[in-house]
Amino acid sequence: MDRAFSACKQEVYNRGAAPDSFLNELINWAVGAPNEIFERNDRIDIYSRIVKELGPWESFIHRKAAMLEALRVLGGFESSWDWEAGRDTTNPDSNTPSTEETGIFQCSANSMSFDDSLAELLMKETGNSDCETFIAATKSNHKFAIEYCARLIRFTVNHHGPIKYKYINAWLRKDAMLEFMEFLERESKSDKSRWPHQDEVDSFYGNPRGQDGQPNAKWERDNIVKVKPPWEIVTAWDFQPVSGILIHRECAESLKKIFEQLWVSSGQDENKIKEWGMHLYAGAYNYRLMRGGTRLSMHSWGCAVDFDSARNAFGDHSPNFELIPLVLEAFANEGWTWGGNWRTPDGMHWQAANV
Repeated sequence: MDRAFSACKQEVYNRGAAPDSFLNELINWAVGAPNEIFERNDRIDIYSRIVKELGPWESFIHRKAAMLEALRVLGGFESSWDWEAGRDTTNPDSNTPSTEETGIFQCSANSMSFDDSLAELLMKETGNSDCETFIAATKSNHKFAIEYCARLIRFTVNHHGPIKYKYINAWLRKDAMLEFMEFLERESKSDKSRWPHQDEVDSFYGNPRGQDGQPNAKWERDNIVKVKPPWEIVTAWDFQPVSGILIHRECAESLKKIFEQLWVSSGQDENKIKEWGMHLYAGAYNYRLMRGGTRLSMHSWGCAVDFDSARNAFGDHSPNFELIPLVLEAFANEGWTWGGNWRTPDGMHWQAANV
C-alpha cells in the first residue's frame, strides 16, 4: 500500500529525502512486527537516546512510530537508504565477514554477539547464522534488515556511530513521527490480528499489578482513559448514569470506532441501541481475578468491556447478542474477541485480546 508522505520526506543531513518505497516498507513491517521489539525495558537503548527529541512516551503506538523515525534517519546517515550498501571502506576494521558493515543500516555480523536472539532471528529467516549468510540476508531481505536493526538498537546504542554520538538526533522530526503514527493507527485498526494473545497482555498493555494484591496506581494513571459512546449509558444492575467507560488507551480508539459503527447502524436511534442492550454497561477496567479463577481477568488490563449482563449471562448458551448481528459485526470488524463463542459462554463480554 502506498501512502502520501509529507513530513517523512524531510531531508536528513546532506543525504536528501528517504524514498517512498523505503518509508512504505518501514510501515508495512511495523504493522505486523512483534510487540516485544517496542516494549519498555531498563537498558540504555534507542529510546533512551531519542526521548528528548521524540518523547516522553505516551503509548505503545507512540513508541512504535518513534522507532520508525529513528530508522528513517539512521538509514539516511548510514547508506543514503541503499538496501545493498557494502562495507564502510573508510573503516580499517571492516576487513572480515564478521566486521564488514552491510546493507541499508550498515549492521555487521559481529553485532549478533549482543544477544542470542539476534542470531536466532537470522537462523529463523535463513536456516543459517554464519557471517556470509548475514551479509546476504541483510541486503536482500528487507523485512529482516529492518527487524534486525530495530532489535539490535534495543540492546545497544554503541553499534552505530550515528546513534552512539547522537548524530541522528538533530535530524529527528516529531512531525515525521506523528505522520508515521497516523499511518500506523489507521492501518492497525483494519488489522484484526493486532491484539495480543491473552497470555501476552503484559507486553502489549503493560503490567497493572501493584503491591499486596492491589493495582499499580501509576500504570493506571498512565494507561486508563475514558471513552463515551454517542448515546447515554447506565449501569446494567441499577440503571445509574455512567459518564464514560474506563478502558486502556491502546484499545480506546478501537472502542470508539465500534461505538461509531453501532451508532450509524442504529440510524442514530437511541431506542434501537436500547433494544440491543448496548446502553446497559456492565463493566470495563476493573482490577480483579477471573470469575472462579486464580488469574487476573482481562478487565484488569482495561482491554475488556461487558454489556447487558442480564440477557447475556455467564454460562448462558443462548445469549441475546447472538440475535443481534450488527453488534457482533461491529466488534468483529475491530478484531475484538466475543465471549459468547467460548466453551463456557460469556455473552456480555468482549476483549481486545486473543485466546
